Amino acid sequence: MIQNKEKWTKIVLYSVAFLPVVIFGLSYSPLYYRLLKACSGMVKFLLELCPRWSSSSSSSSPSCKPERTTDSLV
Repeated sequence: MIQNKEKWTKIVLYSVAFLPVVIFGLSYSPLYYRLLKACSGMVKFLLELCPRWSSSSSSSSPSCKPERTTDSLV
């Protein structure tokens, strides 16, 4: 019986101790959402500046390497 009380005491104590963490996370969730949205916009902007790293425009943009011709091998 005593061990059962200790178990329930731990469960209640851990739940109450974790409650401020949940409240903090919920109160800052709009900020996290805006931060992720801003970072995704920045990543898109950086990929537009460097099309070589972008997977969608890799086939349409010319590569930085010069093309080899048969004249340079002779």
